[in-house]
Amino acid sequence: MIVSDTEINSGNQASGGAFTVSYYLSSDNVYGTGDTFLGSRTISGLAGGSGTNSATNTFAIPGGIAVGNYYVIAVSDSGNAISESNETNNSLSTAGTFSLP
Repeated sequence: MIVSDTEINSGNQASGGAFTVSYYLSSDNVYGTGDTFLGSRTISGLAGGSGTNSATNTFAIPGGIAVGNYYVIAVSDSGNAISESNETNNSLSTAGTFSLP
């Protein structure tokens, strides 16, 4: 599976260090403990005032995943390495589902 995303720092200050973005396969569009981990990437930091970092990653679908419709969810700062004024805006799902045969 190929996943492309852009991380955006919506705050005025730089991120203050490296952080991890983790990707999950989910049967709904809300990140939760039952979601399946696909992989992650590390970002060395983001400038304040809408600093961005874009990447495209390839992840294998883990064995045993049931046939069905799924979302991909990206969770920024998944390890909570960065102290933020708003910790509630760190996840986003795909706009729609895709099917696994």
